[in-house]
Amino acid sequence: MKKNTQNVIGLLLMAFVFSGCSTNDIVDLIDVNSPLVGTTWTFTSETTSSCTDSINDGTDSCSSSCNTILFNADGTITFTGVNSPTGTVTYTNTATVISATFDDNGTQVTEDINYTILLNVLTLTFAADDSDGCISVETYTGS
Repeated sequence: MKKNTQNVIGLLLMAFVFSGCSTNDIVDLIDVNSPLVGTTWTFTSETTSSCTDSINDGTDSCSSSCNTILFNADGTITFTGVNSPTGTVTYTNTATVISATFDDNGTQVTEDINYTILLNVLTLTFAADDSDGCISVETYTGS
């Protein structure tokens, strides 16, 4: 009898625990990724590593009035904040690479940037810079 009582209590506890979750809650946990296009991405941090001169390795972060990036449906990128590029920046993207084209002192330059989106976090990985060998990883939160 004691064993049956324990089984019933266990079943009731399981029913109680799972009755608090709806299918929508589970979908929210799984979440479809925030879309690259149309989401305002706010800078949260940058890590620089593998620099030729290790003094350039480091981490930077922002918690208020941070720079933002908006990938527009027309293939342009809108930046806000300090040190934002001037002129028009255009892009194309695949599932893992953004190709951004911009003017660099009169020369059109295209840079391929690896990216991932997990829930509402965009991670951009910039290849080693030719001048200093640094690899930069920037993170942004979508809203």
